[in-house]
Amino acid sequence: MKHLMTLICIATLVFVGNAQKLVTVSHNGQASFFTGNSPVNDAVAAAVSGDTIYIPGGGFSVGTLTIDKSLTIYGVGHSPDSTNATYRTEITGNITLVQGATNTKLEGFYLSGDLTFGTSAGNQFVENITIKRINLQTLRLSWNGSAPTTANNILVEENIIRSEIQVGYATGVVISKNRIAQGFRYASNTLITNNILFGSYCGSGPFYALDNCLIQNNFIYVAFSPCTGNYFIHSGSNTNHFANNAININQTFPAGTNTGTGNWVNVSYTSFFTNCTGTGFDYAYDYHLQTPGSYLGTDGTEIGIYGTASPSKTGWVPENPHVSTKTISPQTDSNGELNINITVGAQDN
Repeated sequence: MKHLMTLICIATLVFVGNAQKLVTVSHNGQASFFTGNSPVNDAVAAAVSGDTIYIPGGGFSVGTLTIDKSLTIYGVGHSPDSTNATYRTEITGNITLVQGATNTKLEGFYLSGDLTFGTSAGNQFVENITIKRINLQTLRLSWNGSAPTTANNILVEENIIRSEIQVGYATGVVISKNRIAQGFRYASNTLITNNILFGSYCGSGPFYALDNCLIQNNFIYVAFSPCTGNYFIHSGSNTNHFANNAININQTFPAGTNTGTGNWVNVSYTSFFTNCTGTGFDYAYDYHLQTPGSYLGTDGTEIGIYGTASPSKTGWVPENPHVSTKTISPQTDSNGELNINITVGAQDN
């Protein structure tokens, strides 16, 4: 059974996890628990490659958490509508993946700071990384975002990026079904598909220094630049292909050496999404399309985060078993028993 150890421990995690910040490490089916002032840091330090770490709801300060081994780390989620029973998993600080963190997966939490690959050119190589259903500030796939990296096979899926993604020319990168506040920088041969993109850089547009990328099935909002008094969809970007994107300005192709097919232009986000009244992110917004059949992507499904064969999950619920409701009596009954009712749902993905 998927995440069997989690199901066995779930009642304990819900009952005491938030109060005592109980972080669990699963190693070969055996559970170890960490509390104290820095339970996440302690759990990562104690874990070995191949272990899974479960972080309950609540706040955790990590400073800069450096991961140098292959780990799977799950929080309980970050969306208010799906974490009422547990509170969201909120990590204060930054996370850095360095050499040795190959095959790491991170999912299901709010990160106050940035997620970066490496602290220098010498330790930034990681591969087979999954970053999923995280709300974070800036994602850098190289140690400073712009320096080329040999990092490879990176999946960035269903995240909320409050700033930008700096790809660092990593290879084998797929960026899919994310809600991104600004845009992309420093990418080559990257697949950018089914995202929602609001915002631009000052004078450069949401796509800066991209080459040979496939940019498809996205909603792209290009903001007016007060720096130049103009709109830019890209700057310093060459030989990219834009296919089946909805764009808010009257963008034409070819644009320099960039080509485009099947795009919709002059699309207003207020009439495009079911409920979206501003360009900033809000959990209350509904990013389903008002008329999904009118905006089909290159794969025949609707564009945006609810397209593809596996649409974005409502509420950004992580794939580990999810506590949807809990009721804990404030006191024991006449038999000295405490009434606890917990509803746990298994997750497929």
